[in-house]
Order: sequence, then structure tokens, then C-alpha cells
Amino acid sequence: FFCTELDGSYELHNIKEPEKIVSANYLSYGSFNEGLAPVVIKGNDNISYIDKKGEVILNLPNNIDQAFSFNNGLAIVRDNYTEMYGCINKEGKIIIPYQYVMLF
Repeated sequence: FFCTELDGSYELHNIKEPEKIVSANYLSYGSFNEGLAPVVIKGNDNISYIDKKGEVILNLPNNIDQAFSFNNGLAIVRDNYTEMYGCINKEGKIIIPYQYVMLF
């Protein structure tokens, strides 16, 4: 996959069919890993995870202001209120509580 910018938002393209837009209107996006990628969709301030078809698989609550790609079934996320990091699973359940200043 690759992204192109158009008027301040991004379009997601399949590298095998570059002319085909998988999905558009992302304000930001992360890398695909384990079949999912974190994105912020234009018009929705919350972070979501999409699959390779561009379908939203998981919407995160508005207290999460940073989210990274999944690795070994977990994704690092940051809680905006406490400014601490923790980890969620692919269902959005908090597995490692928000208790770390940094998490890698």
C-alpha cells in the first residue's frame, strides 16, 4: 500500500492496482502490520484501525491520542488524560494499563 496527499488528507492505494483508491480522507495514517493500520479519518477525531480493504475494524475511544501498529497481537496507545502509554489487543481491550511514560 502507499498513500498520496490531496488537499490536506491522504488516499490509500493498493500497490498492485495503484489507480484504485482503497479509501480516502485520512488525516494521518500508520503502517499496516498484522493486517491492520491506525488512521484518523477526516471528520472523526478518534483513531481507528482499518484492514487492507479500508474497512474500519476498530474505533478507539476519544481519550486515546496516539496509536501504533500491532505487533504480536498488541498495539501501544497513549491516554490523552494521563499522558501515559499502555497496550490494547485487536478487540480494543486494555491489556497493559496506562502506566508508562514511554513504551516500545
